[in-house]
Amino acid sequence: MKEIANDPALRASGSVVEVQQEERGTYLTVGCPMKFSGFTPKITGAPLLGEHTTEVLTELGYSGEQIAKLRKEKVVGQSGISRAHRDIHIARAS
Repeated sequence: MKEIANDPALRASGSVVEVQQEERGTYLTVGCPMKFSGFTPKITGAPLLGEHTTEVLTELGYSGEQIAKLRKEKVVGQSGISRAHRDIHIARAS
């Protein structure tokens, strides 16, 4: 695996890429195995557990107050994002 991770050709082609994730830090992952002439996908770290819960519930029509109640009653879990970031999402949902 070290050979793959350090292969300059795989890195240059974007087949192996480094991504940054807030809690995990920098790590290697698989890039896009397909190459397109007019499109280069941006490879990012996987979302944290619950990272998009507030956004999804907001799109479904829940208010910030309703989302806070669901979290308090443990219907949905706390997200993996920082408390400050979560508070911003809840404020936007209101």
